Amino acid sequence: MPAENAVGYFALFQLGKVPFLKLKIFGAVLRAQIHMES
Repeated sequence: MPAENAVGYFALFQLGKVPFLKLKIFGAVLRAQIHMES
């Protein structure tokens, strides 16, 4: 496996991970707000 491919896959993995983490955090915040309101 060439090094360029490894770097590309790693970059794609990082890019894919960040939005997922943001979604998880956003979801947790949303749920906390809903719990506070009800």
